[in-house]
Amino acid sequence: MDAGEEMKNGFMNLPDKFFLIYFSKILVNTAIGLFFIFILLSLWHSYTSALIASLPFIIMSAIPSFLSPITGTQVDKYSKRRIGFISIFLSLVALIPLFFNGDILAVILVFTILILFESYFNVDYTISVRNIVGDENLIYANNLRVVSLGISYAVAYILGAYLYSYISFLAVLLITFLSYLISLILWLFAKVPEVKREGEKVKYSEIFKVLKEKPPLFNLILIYDFIFLFVVATQIPAYIPYCFNLLKMSSFTYGIYNGLNAFIYAIVPLSIHRFIRSEKVKKYAVNSLLYEGILMIIIAFIPFLLFTPIYRITLFLTLIVILAFPVTLELDSFLTLFQTSVPTTILGRFSSVRSLFRGTINVSSILIAGYLTDVFGPVAIILFSGIFLIALVIPTKHVMNKLGA
Repeated sequence: MDAGEEMKNGFMNLPDKFFLIYFSKILVNTAIGLFFIFILLSLWHSYTSALIASLPFIIMSAIPSFLSPITGTQVDKYSKRRIGFISIFLSLVALIPLFFNGDILAVILVFTILILFESYFNVDYTISVRNIVGDENLIYANNLRVVSLGISYAVAYILGAYLYSYISFLAVLLITFLSYLISLILWLFAKVPEVKREGEKVKYSEIFKVLKEKPPLFNLILIYDFIFLFVVATQIPAYIPYCFNLLKMSSFTYGIYNGLNAFIYAIVPLSIHRFIRSEKVKKYAVNSLLYEGILMIIIAFIPFLLFTPIYRITLFLTLIVILAFPVTLELDSFLTLFQTSVPTTILGRFSSVRSLFRGTINVSSILIAGYLTDVFGPVAIILFSGIFLIALVIPTKHVMNKLGA
């Protein structure tokens, strides 16, 4: 049986109860995507500031990351499908005032509340999936989730940009409200089984002990965080004025770009996983970093190479698709190295601390890069990021060799 046939059979073995909470999850994220793109476009056209337009990115990144230790602990303690239900229900309640006041500040406030509740819902969903499908089918459930979320966000971004450009916020609000309502009904019908858990005292100090004993691992984390910092700086605040001011995208075209971006990062992992080899993971990490930097530099020069907007946009979107391959390899490679270098006894705590730290980097990167983009322009940020990523190739290779030793 080949890999494709095995995956197909795995999907077919997933129980019906899983698909109820799976579609509930898809609907929630589609609603979040609609609000996200509408807020971004509204802020950009009102203030033409990369920093201000990046606000929905900051909200989506900061809240789940900063809450991760709290949400994980609370869901472990209380999850009996109650948190999933309560999160969706309270999100529905939070949407109601917007039918009477659709001011952008009110929309941002409600969006923040939605992300807050989604943080709890996501953790409860993750636990519930495992309880329903079992460990043997977990890989198929997670694979389906990754692909479908990419597609749902793609649809949400394109639809949200269309509604912003040609209809009104009321349509966004109605679709969002119905999405949450159907999601609530599906979650209720799923009846996620109760699982009793025994409490365990978590000693986060063990993480720092391991990092002290493994300097190459600590150095690898620092390098990856530097990479992530510059990638976030480029793909979030810098790309907003780059797309609107230099490529002359319309709001709807910008929505299509975001939709394409979400779609390819769901599809690319499926297309390359059958070709990669675990023994070459370090090589993938180094090479993908080099290619990513080169592609960023080319993207920075697009506005100066072509004079017709349609050609600029076409080349940009083409390079964005190509860029997804090294970025995916890079993410997978570093994640694999972290998973294999950190003892399994502290892997959960390590992931929790990394999530918290990653949120801090995300927010800091967006704020600083947003300000610098407004001052120096997007081309300078994109070009510098590409050069810096290429400069990281040599130290990354050096740390990889030491980690192996």
